Amino acid sequence: MKIQIEVDNKTVLDALNRLQQSGARPRPALLEIGEALVESTKERFSTQTMPDGSRWERNAPAGIGSIKLL
Repeated sequence: MKIQIEVDNKTVLDALNRLQQSGARPRPALLEIGEALVESTKERFSTQTMPDGSRWERNAPAGIGSIKLL
């Protein structure tokens, strides 16, 4: 007795090939991710909120003038 099973995996292979091709060229995705991070940071500065949505704490008077840029 012989059992033969045929599977049409073209759809799966096509999806895997698209995934592999997009992984081979990460630049477009990374640029889009970077832009989203920049815009998110700008928005947080304008609303004075942290990434988790909570408000910034007020600066202590001693801390405001103590930052030195190199």
